[in-house]
Amino acid sequence: MRRSTVLLSCLALGACNADSFDTDGGPGDASNDAPVAVPDGGPADGHVPTDAHAEAAVRFCTTVDASFCEDFDTPNDASAGVLPSTGGGYTLTFENTQVVSAPMALEVTVLQGASGHAYVTAAPGSAISKAALDFKMRLDGITQNASAPVNFFVFGSAGDSYKFGLDYGPGGWMLASLDNLHTAPVTGTVALDEWLDVDVVVGLSATATGVVTLTITGSTSTATAQLTTLSTVGTTPPTPIELTIGTTDGSQAGMAPTVDYDNLVVTLQ
Repeated sequence: MRRSTVLLSCLALGACNADSFDTDGGPGDASNDAPVAVPDGGPADGHVPTDAHAEAAVRFCTTVDASFCEDFDTPNDASAGVLPSTGGGYTLTFENTQVVSAPMALEVTVLQGASGHAYVTAAPGSAISKAALDFKMRLDGITQNASAPVNFFVFGSAGDSYKFGLDYGPGGWMLASLDNLHTAPVTGTVALDEWLDVDVVVGLSATATGVVTLTITGSTSTATAQLTTLSTVGTTPPTPIELTIGTTDGSQAGMAPTVDYDNLVVTLQ
């Protein structure tokens, strides 16, 4: 499994430059002044109480107690905690049409027939026993198996054998390590054209075989995979956890998926 990878040397909540993102709209003043629909029996002038405005303005990550959180709600914000990288015609965009928590989400577009990459990378911190990743993902434009594996995210400790993600390729959906030494098929249905909840748990062990589990939940579907790796996953003392969200690898004959991401949370133990 060949991939391009750029590592980010910043910690969670660290300052990283995200100025190379594109945007197709954002939470500017116009959104604050837009007309507000008022239910029957509401104020005649359409005024919404101040507390309702405040509630609508609360960002997802301000409601989460986690080791690392990114809701992609601030385009081109140097404090976003992630750094973008693109190549081969793949694109990254802050967009506001497909979101889980308003106003924004991250969208990745793969150029059909091109080998490239588009992703954001972060270093959430270190874990001793377990690292868990939870985020929302929407898959559009997947019509057939790719001619080469497409990696939709990578999560785990340093070293390609200990980083795991969701792959789509000639064999269908797989849970695989970045170097492809450890793979397991995804059983069940990975739904398309709707928001999915993705959960990944990486068990870290210096003395026993590590276990990685993946669960993808849609509105009416569930897909799962589990890897018991052939070597230990990580080490003690604490192991750095690295995270890449986006697509990498290419030569996508006949396939040009668009992938949206929102509300990404990492918990380290």
